Amino acid sequence: MPSWISRACVCTWLISSSSVSARTVAPQGQFTILLICRPPFNFAPTVRSWCCERVGNRLETTRFYLTGRVLIEAGQLVIDEAELGGRQGRLLLAYLVLERRRPAPLEDLIDLVWPENPPGAALTSIRALVSRLRRSLDRSGFSHDALTTASGCLQLRLPGKAGWVDFETAATSVDAAEGKLRHDQAAEAFGFATTANAIAARDFLPGETAPWAVGRRAELRRIRIRAMEAIIDTMCRLKQWSVGVKVAEDLVALEPLRETAYGWLMRANAGSGNRAEALRAYHRCRSILGEELGVSPSRELESVFESMLRPTR
Repeated sequence: MPSWISRACVCTWLISSSSVSARTVAPQGQFTILLICRPPFNFAPTVRSWCCERVGNRLETTRFYLTGRVLIEAGQLVIDEAELGGRQGRLLLAYLVLERRRPAPLEDLIDLVWPENPPGAALTSIRALVSRLRRSLDRSGFSHDALTTASGCLQLRLPGKAGWVDFETAATSVDAAEGKLRHDQAAEAFGFATTANAIAARDFLPGETAPWAVGRRAELRRIRIRAMEAIIDTMCRLKQWSVGVKVAEDLVALEPLRETAYGWLMRANAGSGNRAEALRAYHRCRSILGEELGVSPSRELESVFESMLRPTR
């Protein structure tokens, strides 16, 4: 069986529980960064069946993938975003899933889907999208009243632990990682941080310009930055310097004006014995801040730099 299937099984096991019980994979002190991967779409039923046999009932939870390509996954059934009504359907699903704790007025949903030029029969159009979404939820095993309409409002109800949402898993995982680090539990933080980073690295509703989606996309980006910093912190504490350097370089590329990213890059390089590279990172930061913003590095980064100028015994 292809190796990616094994990775899919392991990674699904890593984050399948709705309680986000991430595992640390650290055989003999060697750390492997796992991707939260989804198999190729046309292989999904085969892979789901294979994984369920080895992992157990946790995979039977309906899973909502809102990052990358939108999917609803229930057992061996996979509903692609094209079956939800395209761009408008995936936007409506994402909104109802992430905002499910409160009823959404139909007028708000119309503004969400058509923020500038709603169709003449907007109410009829939104109801058609809702009907299509309800059919998809029915196929996923939810009761017909999972999507309720009352007093001109719509609300999605996921009973108990029936729904796993990748976006929410990323948010709770990065919180858990930071909590573990505050208690000096670096090894335990690793699984949570890599889970959050792997999910947040996928874009949220790519190409969608609705203000709500743009705001959620920015939130996911912040989660990714926090997750990457947690990974670097973990790697530095566990003296896995080369991994720390790699992730810090990726963070600098993602956020070239973020001083803390350069600080982590300096610490990871210094820990690996590459003081010259650490100093080079500082000068890169100083140069780009001066060119782009006309400011100097913060006192905190200056302190890291000065500590690296002191002679070592």
